[in-house]
Amino acid sequence: MKDRELREMAKKRVEFRDHLVIFVIINAFLIAINLWFSPFFLWFPFILVFWGLGLAFHWRDAHFGTAEGRIEKEYQKLKKAKSK
Repeated sequence: MKDRELREMAKKRVEFRDHLVIFVIINAFLIAINLWFSPFFLWFPFILVFWGLGLAFHWRDAHFGTAEGRIEKEYQKLKKAKSK
């Protein structure tokens, strides 16, 4: 991997960790608000699920790269296997 690619991957992973910390802090606050003011109607799970889906996609992108990057890696594997 080139230095530029490693730097980009590091940047994405740091951004993901920042996103995760914000997710935890804000959702803990929202859960507290929900349980304090309207404990008979739990609305916080909706936020957790949908924001969690976005966070999962962010994790995948940070650790496995974009679709183009995954396609290029697979192409390189096939190219290497064919040359053997």
